[in-house]
Amino acid sequence: MIKNMTFFLLGISFAFPPWAVEQAFVPLTDHELSRYRFPLKEDFTLEHGKSGRLDAGMGGSSIEPVPGDEYAADFFISGKDRAGKPWTVHMGQVYNVAGWARIFTADLDGNGIGDIVVWMPNAGNGMAPTGIIHIVTFEKNGRPIIFGDAGFYGADEKGVEYLLDINRDGRAELLAMRFGYGYWISDLYQVKNARWRRVSGKFGRLRYPALTRFTHRRPNRTVVRRIMPERKRDVENEMKNDMSNDKPLNNAQYVLADGSGKRFKKLRGSAILEVVETPFMIDDESEGRMINADANFEQWFTERRVFLLYGLDNRYRGLSNPHTIWALPSRKHGPE
Repeated sequence: MIKNMTFFLLGISFAFPPWAVEQAFVPLTDHELSRYRFPLKEDFTLEHGKSGRLDAGMGGSSIEPVPGDEYAADFFISGKDRAGKPWTVHMGQVYNVAGWARIFTADLDGNGIGDIVVWMPNAGNGMAPTGIIHIVTFEKNGRPIIFGDAGFYGADEKGVEYLLDINRDGRAELLAMRFGYGYWISDLYQVKNARWRRVSGKFGRLRYPALTRFTHRRPNRTVVRRIMPERKRDVENEMKNDMSNDKPLNNAQYVLADGSGKRFKKLRGSAILEVVETPFMIDDESEGRMINADANFEQWFTERRVFLLYGLDNRYRGLSNPHTIWALPSRKHGPE
């Protein structure tokens, strides 16, 4: 009896893609999602020890496993910028129980340089993210910038769902969904000159962020105009979360407040900002750029590096968590 029930439950679990459940609450129609899908070229699906070339970046780029990785599941992408200086993007683990990452390329921002989209399935159940997306865009100087999210993204041979071109201008938008306090919150991010900006206000037929209700009765794609009074404060606080990397947080520069790598203070001031979890990290030096590498906070603190912080995550009450930490090239700065 238990054996038969096990097979029955497995059949239910894998009859449909996990992200299909969340599609029931997307504020766009199926027709819109299909019509606005941004076209991507699938280069390959990663496997143990596999490497290859990508038509992205200045003169192309390479993707290969990190040397010495026992399981050959830790990958990095590398290339050279317009000046011939090297850059590296450490992707980390690109495999889990749900499968291997799929690699796509396209010019997402229309600047003439191919960009990279890495999608990895996630074995999430319930409200857990079902897909992880990392997007590597390239500035005009050929250096990469990373952007991404763990959310409800699916992928097929045409590309990644929710990577769209709603206004048909040849530049991509990413529809990012999350759940909070009984509402699905849909944000829209648009890329321009390799940077992503959160859309605030009307875009296409909707205003963003867009809210849909999570109900027990039926799927609901109706956009909500009013928030329940008892949940208004929490939902509005959740709606402040912003992954944008187009403008520095508070338009300020920061330095490490101590060697922990968790506390930053303004270069000109005493305000402390604490980082709860490690976000995307970009390290600029005169000899090149490194992204998402293990941060050497002790060295950064000793060298008194200067940082720009991007994005804001308000899920942790009383703390402001940036989405991207960008270390500027080493230089001495004046008194604080």
